[in-house]
Amino acid sequence: MKGCKHNNGGILTIVVIIIVIILILFCVSKRFDLERRDYSRHLTRSGRHLSNNFRPEVMSSNCAKKAPCYNTYCAKELECFNRVFSSVFPQEISYSISYPGAINSEKVPNIESYLNTLISSESSRTPNLITKMNPTGIYSCWCFDTNDFITPGTQYVAEVISLLDPSIDAAINAAYTCNPTKPIYTTYLGGILYIFNEAQNYQALGYSYEDIQVSIWTLLFTSNPLTATPDSDGGNLSYTAANVAAIIKAAVAAQLAYNADGDACTHLITTKIMGLVCFNNSPITSSTGCNQILCIQVPMYEVDICYRNCSACN
Repeated sequence: MKGCKHNNGGILTIVVIIIVIILILFCVSKRFDLERRDYSRHLTRSGRHLSNNFRPEVMSSNCAKKAPCYNTYCAKELECFNRVFSSVFPQEISYSISYPGAINSEKVPNIESYLNTLISSESSRTPNLITKMNPTGIYSCWCFDTNDFITPGTQYVAEVISLLDPSIDAAINAAYTCNPTKPIYTTYLGGILYIFNEAQNYQALGYSYEDIQVSIWTLLFTSNPLTATPDSDGGNLSYTAANVAAIIKAAVAAQLAYNADGDACTHLITTKIMGLVCFNNSPITSSTGCNQILCIQVPMYEVDICYRNCSACN
């Protein structure tokens, strides 16, 4: 009997040990499964196009941690654009243009524009404009100069500077030196940025790319665009006067609101689109000795430079 009692106790002990081991293995397996699911969700979330207003992977980046002002998407990206594409250390690109800027599935937003730019290379170590989201380097582009020329298909080397760079007025005036009889006005550059942001909405309402380009020229080449005759480059572009007037009125209002409080995200960058002013270095093809000044329409969420190039924001 003693033997039987001893043996029963040993069996019970073994059973308890087995149950404990099973419970431990179950808990470990459960925890591993939860971690695997969390990791899988992280990969899925990081791999898809998230809302422009909330990007967990961006908000947890070094940029977000080191700069308290990066608590909103627009403010963070605007700061990065103004540092990466700065007049102090301008980025250099090689590119060509096509005219007109036709619809192209590679462009975002996919709208008609005055020109399309095809960026072939960049000087920066981190690609900013040729990205996974835009591997072709195709962007909508608009003309800032009715006096000088640019040739479709020709490869150009140019410097690109943020439209909201503190020195952009001086840079534009320095580049625009070949037509003293037709001065350029940089009063409403912010209003032009507003037009870039609303261009897709305007075209959805039936406005043409020519209406948009004429509005930009009128803001640049007339001292009082609200009352001036629209600048259509001597009739080279057709436009609807009512559409141009509506665009200019909204752009001037956006500029004045921005002047009052300096909040570009609220008044100008309404759809998270930035402008890069393009200054050609070579070749010079215009008979005046200058090249046309262009402005590339760049969605900030396309290039996501603050997340991928945090050193520029520190």
